[in-house]
Amino acid sequence: MKLKLNVYPAIQGMEEKISGVIQETLKNRAKIVEIAYGEATDSVKKRILNFLTS
Repeated sequence: MKLKLNVYPAIQGMEEKISGVIQETLKNRAKIVEIAYGEATDSVKKRILNFLTS
């Protein structure tokens, strides 16, 4: 099973959405989570990576 979250354009509450998809992944025992940020700026990518590594 693969779950996907699209955060382009940058959305309000992006961190909460990412946290929610991770919780759903654990609940459904999915093997892959894909976070698509599309043509967003590097700052959005950095924001996603900072959230995931903290």
